[in-house]
Amino acid sequence: MTIPRDLLDLAGIAFAAGHELHRLYATGCGDRTKADGSPVTEADEAAERLILEHLAALDPGSPVIAEEAVAAGGVAMPGARFWCVDPLDGTANFIARDGEFTVNIARIDGGVPVLGVIDAPVLGEIFVGGAGAGAWRARYAPDQATPPPACAFEPIMVRAMPERPVVLRSRRHGNTATDRQNDGFRPGELRTVGSSLKFCRIATGEADIYARMDRLAIWDIAAGHALVVAAGGTMRFPDQPGFAYAPMSLEGVWDHAAPPFIAAGAGGPH
Repeated sequence: MTIPRDLLDLAGIAFAAGHELHRLYATGCGDRTKADGSPVTEADEAAERLILEHLAALDPGSPVIAEEAVAAGGVAMPGARFWCVDPLDGTANFIARDGEFTVNIARIDGGVPVLGVIDAPVLGEIFVGGAGAGAWRARYAPDQATPPPACAFEPIMVRAMPERPVVLRSRRHGNTATDRQNDGFRPGELRTVGSSLKFCRIATGEADIYARMDRLAIWDIAAGHALVVAAGGTMRFPDQPGFAYAPMSLEGVWDHAAPPFIAAGAGGPH
């Protein structure tokens, strides 16, 4: 069984961005606070520029909604098909130097994430999945200069939901509603994991549930959504069951928010 070419190409783009992040992680780079109070670094911006260049070559007809471009006032008019990019998910983790940050890239078709890749450059892991194509993981040396070849990718799959699931929570973002939801899952274990790695651990069957009861941006979750579903899992939006990844213009201001969600392994929570 071999990884499909379109997934391998997408993994190569994420790897290139992750390689740049790893370089700047090693050498150090400046950071500042954005208007919304969240941190941003030179690494976020460098990785996003690289991703945008690669996506323009791969799929020149599709718009890209990318976090730092949006923060800078850039607006891509989304169509039925567009790309959704978080060049450095877990910027606070990057600044804190705990290694738990990722590159997230997803393709949205008709409001649904159909391709997703997540690269964790310090951990040396890359995950990619697509509708009808399954989900895959490759491991590599963090200082590796070239992307993993097709033969390095192995299929991954979620596991059946156990009676006492392993529930994941955010390392840096928590709230009472999420804590209450997590308690309701009757977890056998509650683990703390940073960035979109939580989706990856569900996709590999190492964990079972990741819920967030606050609002995130679509670029925070689109790649993870595609990955978990491709691996046989589920992604539910309890407050908006028909949620579509389609930014809305509200009085001239684009809203890129996603509602509360529950990502889970096979069968979802009991």
